[in-house]
Amino acid sequence: MKTDLAVGACNYFGMKTTLSNNTWANSTWDGKSKYTKITNEEYTPGKISKVTADFRKYPCIEDSIRDHSAYLLGAKNGDKLSYAGLKEAKDYKEGITIIKNGVYATDSEYIDIRLTVNTGVMTVLSAL
Repeated sequence: MKTDLAVGACNYFGMKTTLSNNTWANSTWDGKSKYTKITNEEYTPGKISKVTADFRKYPCIEDSIRDHSAYLLGAKNGDKLSYAGLKEAKDYKEGITIIKNGVYATDSEYIDIRLTVNTGVMTVLSAL
């Protein structure tokens, strides 16, 4: 299933234009192209707010993937990496926890949702 963000902006990770004040190396985003939409945000656990947000728009899926990877490995909060330890994570569960704790997502159920998806993917792959 493709979302409107994936179809309209080749943005497969929900990366906003204002993400981490755009402070990471090797970003593939041009710094200007955007896709505006109404989205659900959960800044307070259990309380969903609708906001209009600007998302990064990419020319292709490959740029979306490259930018997302560069972000996770290089984004900083001040002088510290936002996702310190991600490259050294022992498994995907630890990696997902590092990502959530680095304020990547506003969804309070982000970890549980990602673990469910990853477990399903791993089950399918192991059956091949």
